[in-house]
Amino acid sequence: MRTRRSHLLTIGAVAAAALTALVTVPWTHADAVSAPVSDDFNGDGLQDLVVATPDATVGGHTGAGAVVVAYGTVKGAEPGRRTVLTQDTPGVPDSAETGDHFGESVTSADLDNDGYADLVIGSYGENLSTGSDQGSVTVVRGGSEGLSGGSSLVEPGAVSGAMFGRGLATGDFDNDSRADIAVLTNSRLWVYSKGFTRNGPVGKPVSVPGPGPHGLPPFEAATINDAASGDLDDNGHDDLVVFGMSRTTRLPFTGVLLGGAHGLTWSKDLKSGDTGDIGDVDHDGYDDLVTGLASPQAGTDPSAGSGYVRLWYGSRRGPGGERESVTFTQSTAGVPGTNEKGDRFGRSVSVGDATGWDAYGDSYADVVVGAPGEDVGKLTDAGSVVLLKGGPTGLTGSGAQVIDQDTAGVPGTAENGDRFGWAVRLYDTTREGQAELAATAPYENALDGAFWVLHGSATGLTTTGARAFDPDTFGLESKGKRFGSALNH
Repeated sequence: MRTRRSHLLTIGAVAAAALTALVTVPWTHADAVSAPVSDDFNGDGLQDLVVATPDATVGGHTGAGAVVVAYGTVKGAEPGRRTVLTQDTPGVPDSAETGDHFGESVTSADLDNDGYADLVIGSYGENLSTGSDQGSVTVVRGGSEGLSGGSSLVEPGAVSGAMFGRGLATGDFDNDSRADIAVLTNSRLWVYSKGFTRNGPVGKPVSVPGPGPHGLPPFEAATINDAASGDLDDNGHDDLVVFGMSRTTRLPFTGVLLGGAHGLTWSKDLKSGDTGDIGDVDHDGYDDLVTGLASPQAGTDPSAGSGYVRLWYGSRRGPGGERESVTFTQSTAGVPGTNEKGDRFGRSVSVGDATGWDAYGDSYADVVVGAPGEDVGKLTDAGSVVLLKGGPTGLTGSGAQVIDQDTAGVPGTAENGDRFGWAVRLYDTTREGQAELAATAPYENALDGAFWVLHGSATGLTTTGARAFDPDTFGLESKGKRFGSALNH
């Protein structure tokens, strides 16, 4: 594992600051505009990037967690425009404690309809009373100067080990023009659907039942990893997909819940992947579901232990309702590389438009897949990312790209155990119509962690102008705490 730091490209010298402080570098703009996206926290029309380190030490408390917000600029992520949030930040509810894991899950939306996106942060290890790990969720308010203040959400009748906030997603599930928050625990799904004010939610959350006895399974039968939302059946209501792993069969759990006038209702378990993302890869008006499974079970695996992603096309009947799903591995025609056990292809997935208005004359979402277990040359688990391009017939391996730390133009050098591609996200901070890629390597540099930003172009991702950022760049004293373990979605 790397012990040197000098190879990383850092933008300017940013002095280290205590995690307990809120670090905000102000900027000016003529007038705040209505937030066009769910992660524009200061209303300037540019997407912002959230990089979480849930294992960060805060005020001497190990595993308390910290979140860095890099506000978007026309040049991309800039350390000079940032906010560092912890539970010891003034205005943020509660206080940092050992094992809270603040930032283990992160999402965002304009919850109070004020034109500024709000940040939603899960702390599944939060201790509320007798016992432990009841969990909590923090909502930090957006505004013209960025993020500040907020409110706390907890599970009604919280019990020890519930891990409220283990998974998070936002969307308008009942199409009432108000953003909702879906919060997952170890056994339940809760939805806040009555709207929000600057002081918190209106009304209490509703527990959404599954199909089994008492309305609890399948959520209680799976270890939940994450969730994603989008309109998979194009009926104007956002749908929700919950990702995890069955505790008994060890098969992936991919629970689909469809939105409607009365909120979410259970649809089916696709048993497809334990992570994923949603977007329209064929531009037909239906959002599509892309799932990833990094460690497939023997006997159900087309990738020989390498990992795979599967595309489920949206339709009026939801994902997979009218077209067969399509599986992609590193041995798919056009996809660089070969299937090798332990590559963990599909450990992270992000859907966005990296190519913009491309050769097809229209905008199709693309898919970035992280393979943090990929060997680069003779280096074990150095990691890589693969771009799969969307088009009028859907996702294709044709023209796919692979990028690692040894790719020309990428700052740094691939080394054993970096796990580049652990988390990935496509987002358009420059507002050019071609999404940038943020990719993390939390095991970089003896577990200090780092993330990279690469620009999109008409032909795909480009390393021209690529940059890398380590914890020091953003003023974090977080040695060995896996900076960049999670990104917002």
